[in-house]
Amino acid sequence: MTRSIIDAVAEGAAVMPTTKGFLMKKAVVGGLVAGAILAAAVAAAKNAQSAGSPEEREAKKAAKREEMFAKMQASMEAMPDDFPPVALMDNIAAIRETTERIRELLEKD
Repeated sequence: MTRSIIDAVAEGAAVMPTTKGFLMKKAVVGGLVAGAILAAAVAAAKNAQSAGSPEEREAKKAAKREEMFAKMQASMEAMPDDFPPVALMDNIAAIRETTERIRELLEKD
């Protein structure tokens, strides 16, 4: 007597499909997981090789910060003078002075 999958599930039995489609999906998912693990390992190895000494890493970070700041300055200069971020950057000195005066007044009280 053969049972259907529905009857087996209804009785609480664990049913594992063995169709070609299921096995293919299982193989594809396994391949994707293995590929992701391999990609992570390659990326970690590449990062470890290019890391260099702590001084070299700091120098690279500093150079990257300077490059990003230069790009930001160039984009700010290309914007109109009344654009809010430009007005804010132009008024940073005034904002600092005002903040210092507020701090002095609060410290007196």
